[in-house]
Amino acid sequence: MHKRTPRAMIPVTHSLAFFFTLAGTPPHVHVSDDALIKAIMRAVGDRTFNSRELKELARVAGPLRDILGDMIPAQIGKALQKLKGKNYDGYVLERQSVDKEGTMWRVFFRG
Repeated sequence: MHKRTPRAMIPVTHSLAFFFTLAGTPPHVHVSDDALIKAIMRAVGDRTFNSRELKELARVAGPLRDILGDMIPAQIGKALQKLKGKNYDGYVLERQSVDKEGTMWRVFFRG
């Protein structure tokens, strides 16, 4: 009978981030909801936006880029959905409308 050679073991010292990077899907860095809302407010101001625009803005807006990382617009939209209507130090995210471009959002300061 042929003797099989054991497969190479991956060292336990590698983190999960290492494996996600190899798979092409790096994990999302956990940041506070408050930090995300404030980064959106700094990048967008008080105008309406959708998740695709937010992703485009993240290319040039440092804090927003750091928070969103490699998230795709659909993931950003789901994250925004969880944040809507809650007060973060006076800032509130509200859904404005839905159109062919997706859901339109706006951050308001409610004080």
